[in-house]
Amino acid sequence: MTKMTKRIGAAMLSTALLLGALTGCGSSSSSASTDGDNAASASTENPHITVVLKTLASEYWAYVAKGCEQAGKDLGAEVDVQGATSETAYDEQLSMIETVLNASGTDAMVVAPLQSETVATQIANAEIPIIAIDTNVESDKVLSFVGFDNEAMASMGGEAAVEAAKEAGWDTITAIGIAGVQGDSTSEARMGGYKEGIEKAGGTYLDAETQYADGVSDKAVTAMEAIIQSHPEGIAIVVCNNDDMAVGGLQEHHLRWLWRQCCSARCNPCRSGDHDRCC
Repeated sequence: MTKMTKRIGAAMLSTALLLGALTGCGSSSSSASTDGDNAASASTENPHITVVLKTLASEYWAYVAKGCEQAGKDLGAEVDVQGATSETAYDEQLSMIETVLNASGTDAMVVAPLQSETVATQIANAEIPIIAIDTNVESDKVLSFVGFDNEAMASMGGEAAVEAAKEAGWDTITAIGIAGVQGDSTSEARMGGYKEGIEKAGGTYLDAETQYADGVSDKAVTAMEAIIQSHPEGIAIVVCNNDDMAVGGLQEHHLRWLWRQCCSARCNPCRSGDHDRCC
């Protein structure tokens, strides 16, 4: 099973969990009238679930959206997928969440928060079931979290990158990271994991030289340019927070012959045939 298949499965699981919660609520609640029974039955038979993702402006999140939509088709739910225009469009996502919480026709929500602490406050009085994906929300309103141990996942990638660098002939193995949004918990966990794995395997992670690219390819190109300017002699490893940034970074360093032996690692690989590798 590919990593992307697992992520689509996770998106489908989150929808399935919500459907189970809705069915449970409908079967256990008492009703005061026949009309109430009919309304509850309609809600649980064809529930409306809104999914608010971090963004729809990346290939990875487009795959997640497809997973949610497919789950709706498979399980008989009406699924509406939304997402901010970028991973720094905080207010836009909060507005989407607020609209969902105030919508009378929404039975449940799946959310991948850009700012988990703010979202926790926002949903404090929510009356619908909520599941968090990708980044957890510390709130008793969240039924479950569907995601990954980002630090452990990145640590394994860091170790693998060091081994690839050794095979490529690097004697001094140093690494620099191209991270996502500064302060984002998922990005920080991944970069921390990379550092742990690289140093565990005998490399050196240059923490002070981390570049932030907000999760997008074009900013990763700029970040890679800065890394190359600081290290014209080359560097053994560049690790990236996600696939889009890795592609941007790879695009730039392929143009520089001194850098063609650089090894890369990233989270969320989703392009067919474009796997983590020594370049």
